[in-house]
Amino acid sequence: MTYNSTLPKVFVYLLTTIETLYQTSVPLEVQ
Repeated sequence: MTYNSTLPKVFVYLLTTIETLYQTSVPLEVQ
């Protein structure tokens, strides 16, 4: 139960972090 409830949170956290890094790195490459 703990594993099933924790995994989605970790997955969402990773997606959010990757998306944030992507959005901050793209403008730097464009400039």
